[in-house]
Amino acid sequence: MFMQTSSQKEIKIARNNSETDSLASEMDSLDGQSMSSQVGEKLYQKHGHLTHLYSHISQKMRELGRFLICSKAQDLSIYCLNDILRAEKFPLAVQSTKALCEFNEVTNSYKNPSLALKIGHLLKKCAKVAKSEALIIGDLDQGTRANNFLTLCNVEWVDEISSCALQTLTKNKMNKGSLLPLSEDIMRLKNFLDKKTESLLETLCDHFNKAEWDLLNQMTLAQIVMFNRRRGGETQRMQVDSYTSRMVNKDCPQEVYEALSAAERILVNTMVRVEIRGKMGRTVPVLLTEKSQSCLEVLFKWRNEAGVAKDNVYVFAKPNYGSLEALRSADVLRTFSKAAGLTNPELITTTRLGKHVATVAQILSLNKNDLDIMASFLGHDITVHRSFYRLPQETLQVARMGRLLTAFNNGTVGQYSGKSLDEIPLDESKYCIVLYALKFCLGLKPMSMPN
Repeated sequence: MFMQTSSQKEIKIARNNSETDSLASEMDSLDGQSMSSQVGEKLYQKHGHLTHLYSHISQKMRELGRFLICSKAQDLSIYCLNDILRAEKFPLAVQSTKALCEFNEVTNSYKNPSLALKIGHLLKKCAKVAKSEALIIGDLDQGTRANNFLTLCNVEWVDEISSCALQTLTKNKMNKGSLLPLSEDIMRLKNFLDKKTESLLETLCDHFNKAEWDLLNQMTLAQIVMFNRRRGGETQRMQVDSYTSRMVNKDCPQEVYEALSAAERILVNTMVRVEIRGKMGRTVPVLLTEKSQSCLEVLFKWRNEAGVAKDNVYVFAKPNYGSLEALRSADVLRTFSKAAGLTNPELITTTRLGKHVATVAQILSLNKNDLDIMASFLGHDITVHRSFYRLPQETLQVARMGRLLTAFNNGTVGQYSGKSLDEIPLDESKYCIVLYALKFCLGLKPMSMPN
């Protein structure tokens, strides 16, 4: 048995409802040798530094608990997960998985195909843990049993479970429309947030109000997510250190800066770029407009008064006293989409906003370089060559993506069908006037008034 760590305590924190607690307790009482706990510890060793994945670890342990309960119903001789990790019990594992995921023998499909795939991965993980433990304690019999079960999983699980599960998933996705948010709804929500944040900034500039600080915290997150059109989980977990070390584009190479248009230079000079952790550990950028920066500065100004824990590392921290978590972007978007009175508020999600960019961008004649910049900005996979042997990405992302995102934000992108990014106009004088007015309202030192 592996040495117990603090992971179990951390994992229990993620169990946040009575139904989950009941199932977890039943699982723990059934699994006498704590195989599920060992799997949880392994996942904690891998993801323990990412607090938002605690619920993921807890979920995996619950899935093992559900599988064990189903297996015990099929075979009363089963007491713990280790009793299943042997070759002669492999048919039972298959039968229990089909029962748990509601396999229909007539249609050869699953009601819950994704769970069937997850159970397969978890059983292989359990077998590997049991095999490793056997090697450590020198139990050859246990090691042989676990290895034989793992071999059967690798050889037979695809035919027995995975193939039909994947076919079910594919069939469910066929002829299923992918609805995108309406441009009118996006603009209406943007205007709603802009109007509210201006009022909140004016109020919080000199005086603190807890309710208004909480509202500004949520609205700023919603605005940044909407402007950048990226995965909400990445933006909501932006850390204070990442923001304070943000790039202000002052180190832009002269030759790159001179190659930019006048409009793009305005974007480079006014927007900042924050690097955050993206999917698969990639470093992805977030662009912040001057208004977003002003909102963040006000939030930081009253952060202690709002009750944010000193150990909370997130920019968009939950204001609950002692909480170390961040706000959930999905929740704030859902709340404000309903409050703004949109036609289809349920379509305003971070996933659909990202698809909206990728889909609508197809009407633009983006060249290969612009497509590469967009893919890198959105956190999509690109080749090592394009990632490391390229002109500086910081300035290009702000200039090129800033132009495109501004067109999206203004609701005018549909006017530029068949045009490249260079052909998308940006009203420089209007942009300067907006910046001047915003700085004046915030009491900041304004730039010279444009003619």
